[in-house]
Order: sequence, then structure tokens, then C-alpha cells
Amino acid sequence: PRERSRGCTDCLCLILFLGALAALAVLGVVVFAEGDSRVLNSFSYGKNFQGQRCGLDVKEFQYIYYTVKEGTVVTGSPSLLDLRGVCTTKCPTKAETTAVVPRPPAVCQQEAVSAGLCTWYGAETDQFTGYCLDAAIFTHGAVTTFDPYFGDVLDATGFIIGMFLFSFVVGFASLFVIRTCAKVFVWVTLLGTVAVVAATGYVMWDNRQSLATQFGQSEETFAICGYIFWAIAGLLALIVLCSCKSINLACAMLKTAALFLQDVKSAMVLPIISTIVQLATMVFFGVMLSFVASIGLQQDSQPDEGDEKGVCFFAGSDQPDPFCVQWASDSRFVPYAVVFTVFMYFWTALLFQAVSKFTTAYMVGEWYFAPVDYHGVKQLPGGNTFCDCKLLVRGLCRGITHHLGSFAFGSLLVAICRTIQFLLSWAKRKEKASGNACTACILRIMLCIVTCVERFIAFISEQAYIQIALLGRGFCTSAKAGFGLAVRHPMRFTIISRVGFVLGVVGCFLTTGTTALVSWLLLTKVNLPEPFIYGKLASPTAPFAISTFLALLVGEVMFHPYTMCAKTIVHCFTADEEMSHSAGRA
Repeated sequence: PRERSRGCTDCLCLILFLGALAALAVLGVVVFAEGDSRVLNSFSYGKNFQGQRCGLDVKEFQYIYYTVKEGTVVTGSPSLLDLRGVCTTKCPTKAETTAVVPRPPAVCQQEAVSAGLCTWYGAETDQFTGYCLDAAIFTHGAVTTFDPYFGDVLDATGFIIGMFLFSFVVGFASLFVIRTCAKVFVWVTLLGTVAVVAATGYVMWDNRQSLATQFGQSEETFAICGYIFWAIAGLLALIVLCSCKSINLACAMLKTAALFLQDVKSAMVLPIISTIVQLATMVFFGVMLSFVASIGLQQDSQPDEGDEKGVCFFAGSDQPDPFCVQWASDSRFVPYAVVFTVFMYFWTALLFQAVSKFTTAYMVGEWYFAPVDYHGVKQLPGGNTFCDCKLLVRGLCRGITHHLGSFAFGSLLVAICRTIQFLLSWAKRKEKASGNACTACILRIMLCIVTCVERFIAFISEQAYIQIALLGRGFCTSAKAGFGLAVRHPMRFTIISRVGFVLGVVGCFLTTGTTALVSWLLLTKVNLPEPFIYGKLASPTAPFAISTFLALLVGEVMFHPYTMCAKTIVHCFTADEEMSHSAGRA
């Protein structure tokens, strides 16, 4: 019945979103035509100590390296502030020397030779575009080359792949642990919160004399604070004791969410798709912003102090900064284009998030209300393995073909708030630099208010997406229904939201931590055979770091949908419960 009643919703908002995309396309044509990307591209050519760009202003010397004058005493790698840029025909090579020695005059400009800067202090350099860089100057000498680490990664490729597969096993084991011990986690979290609040009050009351001396307040002040914390702890304990039924129901729902992820494994594919789409969105709008910012952009040697149209991205020494730019005085179009581009990024990214949340909620709803066969297994369309993605694809298609307008509506409201937050944050930093305390305080208050409004709208939108997935109605109707459920069952929704998030983090931590521990023990305590490790590793650090990072990705993929699944289970159970009561069933 839910499928037969499903139709297109909030079409006007979809038209509005398509119109905004058309405006963005027009803006893109303008900025690609008017923007001067050559200014940004010129940053790949560094400035020497005379302010000339190597490879552009000095074409015969296409590389730049940074060194110190001949006769300078250097221990290891010099400080960044002591370095001077020199144009050269080839990057310096490593030499066994502890002194600054001259290089052949033919590889440097004559001006550098005359200034005593055609030198090198013996470190190894790596070429990056037109720069010859000594990596150790950025790490205080801790890193000189990454070649051994790359070699260790190649030698331990088999081990890394094996630990990557092992992390999936650990992830499913973590789901089983959460499913089995969800009730214990919930009660420990709630009672632990009460205990922490009470302990804080006791510490303040017991140490009121020393705290009064330290902060210059009276002992009574800290004693009263201790009493307040005790009162809060007592109130929390009373709420917990009076909500045992809701807490136990929430525990059962959290177990059910873990069961869903174990049963519908294709749900774990969605975070991968969502991450790829979000990264592509970030790249697209990043390129767009770079072209918008390049309109009227000019290279600048060093802007004057107080010049609002000039900026340097690397400062701290008296040598010419290679990354100084200045906007032309007639580039008034740029700020509005930047704000619109930022707004469209928020709107687009949030819309993709809405599609992801809807799809997860749709899959949970289908699974929750699916019939059960004689063996107690849910009869799902397409099966329940990683490769059986029919339910996932159906959820995506339902969202895109029927409810894209509703997603545009909800994401528009949140995008407006986030754009205002962006502007207020920029204005706050601007006023902080100017030293106007009164204006800065007003901006902080406004930012706080907008942040609260944004979180409330985001909460309402999330409830709306779940209701849209379950019933197929429009955004406003779904938001009203979802918010009504949250108002009627506040304790249930609060526990699921907060504790569900904690359990998701715990599951990710269990997956990552267990895999990291096993990886380290195998790398340091076991002599692994050749299919896993080829030869002897210079250090276990690189294979261990990559194995841990991959385990973190696996944990995030497996437990990222967990909170959304738990929230959808609340909606499904509450709706089922209320329909049963209205039908006269217990």
C-alpha cells in the first residue's frame, strides 16, 4: 500500500533547485571566461630572493630551491626564516657535509652567485612542480625521505590486504557484540553520566577551599555549585528510574538496528557511494571557487598593511612571499559570486545527504515490515548479501524519481542557515582583527542563535526524510508527523539519538582498535611468511598505519548508517505501536 500511494512531492522546490543549478551554470560560464587561472597557476613557480618567478621571469632557470648564505653555520636543516629562494637549472642533491658549500656557478643565476647564495647545506631534496624542497625543514629534521616507507608498503602489500579483509570480520563481530550487549552499553552510559555529574559536584564541594583560593571566589560559591551538580545528578537519576520502560524499549531498538545491518549487508555500500559523491561535489565547487576568486586577481609583491584587497598566504620572513595576490578595485562582483557558490555547495551537498538518509530509512522500513518465512528470515527483495543491492537501488530510485523536491526543500532550509553561519563567522573574524569588542559580541550572539536554529531545522528535516521514506508524503506533512512522534516520545527519541551515536562510535572504535592491535602484534612479534611480507621491513610503521587507516574506513562504512537505522527503527516501532493501539490491539 505504501508503494501504490507514493507520488512526486514538492515539485515546486525541485523546479527552484533546477533554476538555482541553471544560475550556477551561467555563473560557471562567466567565471571560466572572466577568471584568470594563470595567476593561480603561476604559484607553481616560486619567487627567488629578488622577487622574480623562476621559470617565468627567469626562464632559463626553471626550478627554485631554498638555501642560506655561504659561511652560515647550520646544524641539520636550517629554519624556514633563514632560507632564501634561488633559481636553478636542477635540484640540489644530497652530500655528506655539515657545512654550507658552494654549488657550480652555472646552475644558478649570476645574481645569486654574487650574493653568495649559490650554495647548499647537503640535505636531500624532492621535486614538486617547480620547487626543490628539503622535507626536513617542515618536520624539524624528523623526516628526510619517504622512500623507505614506500618500500615497506610495497613489501607488505599482502599483509595490508589481509588485514583489510580481517577488519570486515572484526566489524561484523562488533555488530554482534553491540547487538548482544546494547542494553549493558545503554545503562552503563546513562548511569555513568549520572555518576560523572555527581562526582563533579563532590569534587567542587570537597575542594571548595583550594578552588576559592585559586580562582579568587568565596568558598560558598563552589559549595553552591557542588549542590547544584548534586541536584542535577539527582534529577537525572530520577528521570532514568522513571523511564525504565522507555530505556528498555530503546535498548531493543538499538539491538534491532544492529540486526538490520547484519541482515541487509548492502546498506554498508551506501556510505561508500555517498562519500564518493560528496568528494566529487567538494572538488567541483573547489574548482569553481578558485575560478571565482581569480576574477580580477593580480599578483602582488607584498600588500601594504591594512590593505583589504591584498593577502599573502605565507608570511613570516622578509623575503618575497611567492603567494601574495591582490584583487582589482572593480571586482565587486566577486564577493556575491563567492557567497552564491558557497550557498550552492551547501544546498547540493545537503541534498545528496538527504538522498542517502532517505535510502537508508527506506531500506530499514522495507526490512522492518517485510514478512518472515518459516525459518524466521526476512523475505527481502534481492537478498541480503553485499552483492544483492536490489533494495538499495530501489531506494535510490524511489528517492530520486519521487521525492527530490522534498529533499531540495529540507536541504534549502539548512543551507540558508549554514550560509548565514559562514558569513557571520567571517564577519566575526574580521571584527576580532579590528578590535571592536561590542560588534564582535553581537556577532557571537547572532552566530549562536543561527546555530541553534540550524540544528533544530536539521533535526526536523531528518525526521521528515524518515517519514517520507516510510509513507511517501511531502516535506511539510512528513516533518509535522516526525516532529509529532518526537514530541510524544521524547525519552525514546533522545536515547536513540544520543546512545545510538555513542554505540556507532564504539563499534567503529572496536573495529579499528582490534585490527590495529592485531596488525601491530603480527608485524612486531611474528615472522610472517613471504606471501604477506617480502623481505625485511625497515620499520613496521607504514604498513601498520595503512592497515589501521583502512580498518578505520571499514569501521566508518559499517557503522556510519547505524544511527540513522536506529532512528528509523524508532519511527517504525512507534508507528506500529500507535496503529496497534488505535486498532484495539495491545
